[in-house]
Amino acid sequence: MSKTKTCPKCKVDQLYEFFHRKSGSKDGMQSWCHECTRESVLVWQRKNPRKALLHNAKGRAKKAGLPFELTVHVLNWPSHCPVLGIPLIYGGERGRQHAQSASLDRVIPHLGYTATNVRVISWRANSIKGDAEAYELHKVAEYATRCEEEGDEGGK
Repeated sequence: MSKTKTCPKCKVDQLYEFFHRKSGSKDGMQSWCHECTRESVLVWQRKNPRKALLHNAKGRAKKAGLPFELTVHVLNWPSHCPVLGIPLIYGGERGRQHAQSASLDRVIPHLGYTATNVRVISWRANSIKGDAEAYELHKVAEYATRCEEEGDEGGK
């Protein structure tokens, strides 16, 4: 017979598989079920969009073995993207990035998340930049300009 427990938030009796593991707790499981935990995290992220951005970056840094030395207070949080000039949106729906979403740009990717190496820019600018070097971006810009200038000639 499968073990069950009651989530104190939603008051629903559920199988243990609907709870995250938590070492150190009496039964080895978190007290809230998956759904209640997810809702709680989403509420926190909406109330703390800058901290959420840093929290997610910290996880990426750990996974990649990169240094992470950021706090909310060491970064400049602009209202507009310093690259494209578009207004930045902090927060929004989790996992739903769009052009204006705030994003952390590691200027030199292998140096990690340090105050001197990270800038807040738009998701659009960061996706364009990717992991390209400055000279590569110049080449792409030159190519795009040539294509626009050639217009109806079809690249001849």
